[in-house]
Order: sequence, then structure tokens, then C-alpha cells
Amino acid sequence: LAVGAPVILKANEWAPYGCNMLADAINLGGIPPGVFQLVHGGADVGRSLVADERIRAIAFTGSVNAGRDIARTAGENFTALQLELSGNNPVIVLPDADLADVSWKISQGMTKLNGQWCEAPRKIIAPTSMIEPLSEALVSQLGKIRIGHHDDPNADFGPLSHKTHRDHVQGQVDRLLELGASERIAGSAPNPDGWFWLPRVILGAKTEDCVDEIFGPVVTLHEYQSIHDAIDEANDSPYGLAAYVFGSDIDTAMHVGSSIRFGEVKINGTSILDLSPKSVQSFWRSSGVGGHGDDDVFSFFCGSQIVGLDRDGLPI
Repeated sequence: LAVGAPVILKANEWAPYGCNMLADAINLGGIPPGVFQLVHGGADVGRSLVADERIRAIAFTGSVNAGRDIARTAGENFTALQLELSGNNPVIVLPDADLADVSWKISQGMTKLNGQWCEAPRKIIAPTSMIEPLSEALVSQLGKIRIGHHDDPNADFGPLSHKTHRDHVQGQVDRLLELGASERIAGSAPNPDGWFWLPRVILGAKTEDCVDEIFGPVVTLHEYQSIHDAIDEANDSPYGLAAYVFGSDIDTAMHVGSSIRFGEVKINGTSILDLSPKSVQSFWRSSGVGGHGDDDVFSFFCGSQIVGLDRDGLPI
């Protein structure tokens, strides 16, 4: 809308209400009819939209499988794509990191949007000696988070989006437990009939069993013997969305951050905002196509064109 492009917003069928609120606000802003349109429906509606040759750009945030379907369908019309997909985002904890700071910031990052944030910290890689104290500190911090319904003004953390998603997350964790991992759960649900799924820490899971993202308030803890091992483990991933590094020596932390192949690497923090107004974050590997960044977003929706007089007398 900011660059003058008409927009069709396809609301998520599981959580449409926020899109309705946005549409009401846009309507109150006086934008001419038809410049912004809101569409409800399931996957069939989405497929019809991305297959339509009148659609010239698609921006999508969601799963890898859905992104692949969109890319295949949109490829028929060579539609421009910006796809932000999954990312099992690693966190490298350096030996000199402050344990209290790490546990607090990871607990906040992993519970944003009730654990349903695509750039949340997911896979914690820490020195062997820190695994046990870090897991205890994480559970302690998670236990301080106030869990309640979405309309409870005192709640910090609420339910997952719907029953099917909650069951899927639980199934992923059950698989790790069956393979020999253990879990530490924090807090208690206020209502067993809701879609609450308590934050937790998974210990003892093999790295090869933790390739794909668990899209909920859960992290897995993995040990390393050397920083080189930690870097290799972080990079051994089909994804490349976001990553985190914690350490007291900023130069070392920055070096480690520059050594892992992810579109955005934050040092000593898990905020949801970009690192700066001019930040550019690419979606690497299976984490998508395109990226974040004010200038990138504008150019994506505008494209480019040059018009001018050709130069006479050129040799070719």
C-alpha cells in the first residue's frame, strides 16, 4: 500500500480476526475502494489467488511445504515471490555467557506469540558444563511467565492457535521422547479445556532428530566440546532464517555470528524487531525466497524500469 500497489490479503483460516481488525482500520483511513481487499477461506482460496495471472507479487509467511506449493503454482506465471518459511533457529551459548541473561532472554524469545514466532530461538547449543545449569535456569525463568487466556489482562502467555496445531506440536515432542529424550515442563495451564501447551525444555535429543522446527514454546538443548563444533552444528541445517549468539566477549560473539549462515544473527538478545531501520535479512536455503528490509520490500513491490535516450556513436 505504501508504494501504491493494490493488495489482496488472504487471512489465515485458523486466526482471521486480526486481519478483520486491520481491514476495518484501513477502511477508516479512507483508502479508495478496491485498493485493499480482504479474502477469507482455506487452502483452495489461496491456490486460486496465487495461480491467477493478474497477481504479480506474492508475499507469504508460513511453512516450507506451503511455500513450495506456492512457488510451484506461481512459477507458471513467473510471479515475483517473497517467502518467509520455517527455520529451526539455533542459539550458540559461548562459555563466558551470563547464564541469568541467557536464560531470561531465551525464555522471552521462545514464548513470543505464544511460541509461534518464526524467528524464535529453537535449538540451543551450549558447552557441556552449561547444559544442566542452563536447563534449570530456563525452566525457572519460564515458570515466572504468567499463563492465561488471551483476554486476561494479567497474562503474558496464552494458548496455541488451534487444536490441530497443538496436537502436531505435541506429536513432535512425543517422537523425541520416544527416541530417548526427556522434557522439563514449566508452569501450569489455567484451563485444561483450552489449547494451552506449556513451555518446556527438551534434553538429550540427538541433533539428527531435531532438524525440523517445532513451532511452539519449546527448545532443545545440545552440547558442544569446542566453538568450532558449535558453529558446524548450527550450520548443519537445511534452514537459514535467524540465529543467536550469547557471550560476554563481544568480538568473539560477533566472529561466531559471522561464521554461521543465517539471514539475521542477533548477539545477546531475542527481540522481535530488526537490528536497525536499515537492516537487511535474507531468507537462506529452505527458509524462503527474498528477505526483510525497508528498501528491499519497496523494490520488491515496485520492480524497476529505466527510460531514456540511447547514446549515439557507440561502437556496439
